[in-house]
Amino acid sequence: MKKAQQLQAKGILLGILLLGIAVASSLVVYKLRNQQMETTAEQMETTAEQMETTAEQMETTAEQTETP
Repeated sequence: MKKAQQLQAKGILLGILLLGIAVASSLVVYKLRNQQMETTAEQMETTAEQMETTAEQMETTAEQTETP
């Protein structure tokens, strides 16, 4: 009977360990997704700034072309 209780206790501990690993994995995935979303947002902001700069350059070029 004692052997069965030991096996049951080991099974419970193993289950708790596996649950902990699953939770930790989920947290890592969550953090990586947030980091990826932040990076994407920064890239979009940089692209918008570059587009604004390009538009300003095009406007300046157009003004210079119009001036005789």
